[in-house]
Amino acid sequence: MLVINCTKSAADFFTQTQGKAKQSPLETPENKKITEDNEVCTNPGGGVSTLYQWQVHAIQANRRHCLVVMEIKTRYSITLTNVKKGDAEGFVRNFIDRLLTNMLRYGKELELLTEDDFEPMLNEFTEQHAGCRFYQRADRSVQTHINDVVWHFRNQVDELGIPKSAQEEALFDHFVNSLLRTTKLRADYFTPSEEMIVNWLSELLAFDEERLEATRKALLKQSAARFDHLFESTKQQTSDQYQHKRKEAETASLPDNVVSMAEYRRQKN
Repeated sequence: MLVINCTKSAADFFTQTQGKAKQSPLETPENKKITEDNEVCTNPGGGVSTLYQWQVHAIQANRRHCLVVMEIKTRYSITLTNVKKGDAEGFVRNFIDRLLTNMLRYGKELELLTEDDFEPMLNEFTEQHAGCRFYQRADRSVQTHINDVVWHFRNQVDELGIPKSAQEEALFDHFVNSLLRTTKLRADYFTPSEEMIVNWLSELLAFDEERLEATRKALLKQSAARFDHLFESTKQQTSDQYQHKRKEAETASLPDNVVSMAEYRRQKN
């Protein structure tokens, strides 16, 4: 089951007033804290469903409603800008479509998935996470990471404006999910995109351990290449700056009241 945990701003976003009556998809949760929920729940039909916990926060940027949705465990986030206030069903459709599209795109980038994998992923996702619940509650640690996503998003909006298409939104998702994260439950740093794709391939496409190990190696190789590129870029930039400063020093004229030591020695000889 898909569980959408809403901050106060998100709860207000999903609530609309018709006449004098307020309509909202929010329900009262059994537990105040997300961490107190069980891993699975029983559907009304008697089937068992895995809880898929996300936290959503609503902001405004350039007078547009925007939502940042983050998965509780991996801290993988999706930012939606083409959202209509009060439209919970439309949000769920757009959210799931973006999530699957992002995973397919990332899997293709790693040469692990193809277009043919989209439909099986959708079917398995629908089967595993049938139904959706909205609750007003939030995890403080998750919100800290959401706030960081919001900070980067506002910077992008200031420089480039609001994303004009789902593809531009996905590009921002790709960027922000490549940033290093850490939590109290993990001693090492991780990137949300890598955590999410490994879980995705394991739980939705039933990759065996051999294929998961190949995935981890591909991710490690990709991270190393990204680090090498960053190192080389920094090295080149430093070299360029050094050469520029050296050239400036060689061509700079000295003030009249400053004695050149080289000129002084030449005259003495």
